[in-house]
Amino acid sequence: MPFTIHTATPADTQAIVAVFASDQNEPFARVQLGTLSQEAFKARMESRFGQAIANQDGQVYLYARDYESGEIVSYANWQLPAPEGEVVEEKSEEEEAKELADWAAAMPKEMNIPSMIATRKGMRKIRKSSENGQRNYFLMNLGTHPSYRRKGAATALVQWGVERADKEGVIACLNTGEHNSARKMYERFGFEKVDEHVFELSQFGGEGEHIAIGMRRQPKPVSV
Repeated sequence: MPFTIHTATPADTQAIVAVFASDQNEPFARVQLGTLSQEAFKARMESRFGQAIANQDGQVYLYARDYESGEIVSYANWQLPAPEGEVVEEKSEEEEAKELADWAAAMPKEMNIPSMIATRKGMRKIRKSSENGQRNYFLMNLGTHPSYRRKGAATALVQWGVERADKEGVIACLNTGEHNSARKMYERFGFEKVDEHVFELSQFGGEGEHIAIGMRRQPKPVSV
């Protein structure tokens, strides 16, 4: 099935959020939503995605469009490497704590705030392990409409990032679920598990556990 890859603009926000929302049915995601309605969740995401897509400060938002139907069926958000030679200062524990508190305070009260805080901390930990202080392309988000999975759209969006990482000779990193169906695709690209963090969903009103993993991919030589 042919797809075309595009850089997102604010006009694409609603269609991208529709794909994002269709991908939020796993227990881990449902626990985080708390009692927030789907309508309120989508409205919040449209506002956040719209602002981020308009700014694209150090990041690129992409989407895959089905060539035949014209529908947006998959999206990705790559964070670009810091400019070569630029020193990125790590935040102190106090700065990180304040940033986290401010972020949590801005969340809708209907959401499962303790779960969101634990998620942010855990994801930050495994991301640091994957990056290991190195310049990198980081896959912030990747989502595909359920009707279009395993048809190549997400693969094309991941390919976009790893090709650029190879050209620049830098690593590529991402966070995903231990049992996420996309993991095999990541491994085919050369991503390897570096670290993990276990979220006990029972601590936040859910059941079972969710294992998040950090993955890293070494750059491959580019043939001239």
